[in-house]
Amino acid sequence: MQLDLRNAMHSKLQRMDFAGLDQMPTGQLVARANSDSTLVQGLLNYLPNVSGNVLSMVLSLGVMVCLSPLLAVVSLVMVPALFAVAYRMRWLVFPATWDAQQREGDIVQIVDEDVNGVRVVKAFGQEQRELERVADASGVLYGAQLRAVRLQARYQPLLQAIPSFGQVAVLALGGWLAIRHDLSLGTFLAFSTYVAQLLAPARQMAGLLVVAQQARAGVDRIFQLLDRPPPPSPMPPTPSSWGSSGARSSSRTSASATAPGRTSAGQAVARRS
Repeated sequence: MQLDLRNAMHSKLQRMDFAGLDQMPTGQLVARANSDSTLVQGLLNYLPNVSGNVLSMVLSLGVMVCLSPLLAVVSLVMVPALFAVAYRMRWLVFPATWDAQQREGDIVQIVDEDVNGVRVVKAFGQEQRELERVADASGVLYGAQLRAVRLQARYQPLLQAIPSFGQVAVLALGGWLAIRHDLSLGTFLAFSTYVAQLLAPARQMAGLLVVAQQARAGVDRIFQLLDRPPPPSPMPPTPSSWGSSGARSSSRTSASATAPGRTSAGQAVARRS
């Protein structure tokens, strides 16, 4: 997938005209080809493990419903809570990740300009100025990435803790029902085992939600390049212009052809006389 994205971006750049290439900074192109495609690949690496865990989760829930529908409903209460936190997180993690990727492209752009124009920088003695530019851009990048990490540190532990809260609620209710003899001890132990098996898939789903927001920022930046309109094709000449030019050329040809004829006729008359 990462190779396909890079090949698609390369093909898009090959079809762009010079005016469109001048509008795309080199650093942003490099960041899209490297960092953004790596974020997308990180999301795709999650999918095989998550798909297997989702299957086991569905089977476990089916058995839990057969054992105790009440406890199964209580265990499913964590699902709306996960989606609520994920919905809140998507409005914060996505812009922070997008901004961090943009700042990384700015640093790559400055380094590319300095490397390609090293003779100009040395000729005008601007080494210190360029070092300060790189240092300032690196500081901005550090702040952007630190902001993204802080948001992830705030929401990712919460997403991973919600399944644990659901397990505590199931164990508390199941123990109370077992004490009242409304639920057999064997059913309670089997149910608690299935609930414990749900923790790992639920935590992986929580991690997938965080990685998905990062990959979304990378995909958005990549398709900003791929969705750019193609360069306008040159307009072919119209048939009316063909006719007018052909008429003008034919008239010029006939005029040039008749002029020598008239001259030769005049010479013939002169010779007869």
